[in-house]
Amino acid sequence: MAIRKAKKDRSLREKTGRKTGGQKGHKGVNMKLPHEPDEVKVHLPEKCRTCPNLCSCSANGQVFLCTEKRYVVEAVINTKVIEHQTVKAIDCPCGESKLKGEFLENVRGYIQYGDSFTAISGLLSTFGAVSTDRIQTIIDGMFNVTLSEGTICSMIEKCALKVKPVVQKIRELLIGSKVVNFDEAGVRVEGSTQWVHNSSNEKYTYLTVNKKRGQVGIADNGVITNFTGTAVHDCWGSYWRFENISHAVCCAHLLRELIAASENNPTHIWAKRLENLLITMKSAKEKAIEQNKTCLDASHISSLEREYDDIMAYANIECPPPDNTEPIKRGKRKKVKNVH
Repeated sequence: MAIRKAKKDRSLREKTGRKTGGQKGHKGVNMKLPHEPDEVKVHLPEKCRTCPNLCSCSANGQVFLCTEKRYVVEAVINTKVIEHQTVKAIDCPCGESKLKGEFLENVRGYIQYGDSFTAISGLLSTFGAVSTDRIQTIIDGMFNVTLSEGTICSMIEKCALKVKPVVQKIRELLIGSKVVNFDEAGVRVEGSTQWVHNSSNEKYTYLTVNKKRGQVGIADNGVITNFTGTAVHDCWGSYWRFENISHAVCCAHLLRELIAASENNPTHIWAKRLENLLITMKSAKEKAIEQNKTCLDASHISSLEREYDDIMAYANIECPPPDNTEPIKRGKRKKVKNVH
């Protein structure tokens, strides 16, 4: 029987039979007006629009009464041209004859793009993962301003230099954290596959790009090599080679591995039991958070631990380790399938 690997894109959500959208008890988010209206449009009764007395009725102020208000929030997309002028004093009452103003340091050319275009280009490139040619198309379509790809690249580099101290601070904060998530994803860079290495927690995200996916690329990210807390990651072997830290497997990845183990060995029940236990633990945690608790009751934790130990003992029965008393042969030692 062929052994199938766990699918990375497998959805772990189970069908509930409920309709899409907000469920009963869901806390919705109401839209709010960002500021007072900039423009007011009055909608008159249809017959009044063509009435010869419309002007006098409108001027009266007592004929029409507002019955209902509704608001539409629109995005205003426009350009603002600022003319900078330097002036000199030609008739100074203090007797100064060589007084002349100077342009700001960032106003260097006769016509140039402002910092807002630099910020938009940097945001689209990094946060939006938009290519330079598409950034060019978007800005041209929205603002009727044509930027060359070289200019866009220069703007992105300028943004990178501006945020460099902040990025380094994020790295330091992650190194000092108790728990950090680690992952990697492939990306195309100049026609070849490279790897984005991610180090993150609930507050901060630190990303680096490397040609190597494995231990070298992970180490060059610069967080895990100086980290002493708990690293949360998938089951990929490269992460386990860092021995200066505690390891925890991401529950989503672990569930995919357990589902694959159940599918590969339908007669084994330990994987399904562990899958159910993980979901039970998650539900217990979420319920405790709703009750403003910071941890589960000690008795509840003990019960979950006993169930876990029982499942692991059963896994050793269903998937016993290989017999190490056999004569040593060349090559790698045989591993037990599914149990890691």
